[in-house]
Amino acid sequence: MGRVRASEIHRPRGVTVSIIVHESEPLREVSAKLASNPAVRGIFVVDSRGKFTGLISSVKLMKWVHLELFGGKGRKAITIGEVFSLIYASKAKDLLRRDLSSISLKETDTFQSALDKMIEYEEDVIPVLDKDGTIIGDLTLNEVLSALQTEKHPYSPEDTRKEDGRQYRITKRCIPIQSY
Repeated sequence: MGRVRASEIHRPRGVTVSIIVHESEPLREVSAKLASNPAVRGIFVVDSRGKFTGLISSVKLMKWVHLELFGGKGRKAITIGEVFSLIYASKAKDLLRRDLSSISLKETDTFQSALDKMIEYEEDVIPVLDKDGTIIGDLTLNEVLSALQTEKHPYSPEDTRKEDGRQYRITKRCIPIQSY
C-alpha cells in the first residue's frame, strides 16, 4: 500500500472548511466572515503575493473577541504582553501564528507527519501548500478520521506482524489489532 501523502487526503481549494484572508484585512471583517460561515474552521492568512504567512488560531481569535466585548474582565492568567498584543491587534497579521514550516503541510508530507503537526500545534485544520507556498487546500481532523475508516489509512503491510496467531500493529508497543 505504501505511505499515504497529505495530497491524497486533503480537501482541494474550493471545498475547504477554511477561509483565506489578506494579512492587512481588519479583524472585524475576518470575524464577520467567520460569523457568516458557521462551517468554517480555519483562518489562513496570505500576503500580497497570495503566499501563506500563517494562521489565526481559534483560541487567539476568541481571546481578541473577549477583549473587544468585555475588556478582558474575568479572564484568568493572561500576561501583560498578551493583553497588549490583543489591545493593539486590528488586522489579521496581528493575531497571526507564524510558525509556518511547523503549522503547514507540503503535498509530499506523510499522513503521519500531518497528524503529528495537528497534535503538536493543537490545530484541527491546517493548510496544505504547494512548493511555492501557495495554499492548495486544507487537511482537517474529519479527513484524518475518514482516512482511518477507508483504505487510505497510514499503515502499510510492513507496519503489522503476526505473532502467536494474532495480527499486531507496530507502534511504540505492540497492540493486537482485534482489540480496536
